[in-house]
Amino acid sequence: MSRGAVRAARGTPDAARPLVVELVGAAAAGKSTLVAELQRRDPAIRWLQRARREGGRTSLARHVVRFAPAWLAGLTRAPGYTWRNARFFLRLAALEGVVRRAAREAPGVVMLEHGPVFTLARLRAFHDGAVPEPLARYATRLLTRWAKMLDLVVALDAPIEVLEQRLRTRSKDHSMRESTTEEFGGFVRRYLAAYATVLAELGAAAGPPVLTLRSDQETVQAMADQVEAAFAQRRHAR
Repeated sequence: MSRGAVRAARGTPDAARPLVVELVGAAAAGKSTLVAELQRRDPAIRWLQRARREGGRTSLARHVVRFAPAWLAGLTRAPGYTWRNARFFLRLAALEGVVRRAAREAPGVVMLEHGPVFTLARLRAFHDGAVPEPLARYATRLLTRWAKMLDLVVALDAPIEVLEQRLRTRSKDHSMRESTTEEFGGFVRRYLAAYATVLAELGAAAGPPVLTLRSDQETVQAMADQVEAAFAQRRHAR
């Protein structure tokens, strides 16, 4: 979905439409804490924490026909990969509709957690094997659309040892909570490498700027100040 499609959906000029922002970072980087502070300051911020689930089966079904040619071609080249990962490509496509609906309702900012950068990074980090060419082309088309749709990516970072300590002491559950230190380190490194690759591809497609924040070095208030400043800059740049 292009910026023009968003404008058409809202019936408003580009300068007036909501910002679409993706928040990324490894587990326990502080994403939820930062969003809570931003929403405390501006309750109108729409936080799509589980955006990939909000479209439901109906939303996914709309994209099956469009995805079918790439999926069928992928099956002939790498059936295992294609069967295992089809749902991620479909969710990524369906997410456009979820964000479009949210943009009609949110007056200022729509923030995504499980957005395109997360979804593509997950595919790269935890699914072995080369992406079949038909699916790679499909992913490139999706990434190109998202490069136009996203206004900003906010990336939270912290040392692995800090992330591990937070993960093991917080109340929120996670699949890596009972892992060894070595396993957790490998998990985080794979994610970070995948994030770096996807962000580079997004930049190559003339995508949005990336604001990187160290959650171990700055308070949540200081990070929120920088994010709000970035929001203002992106609005002014339109």
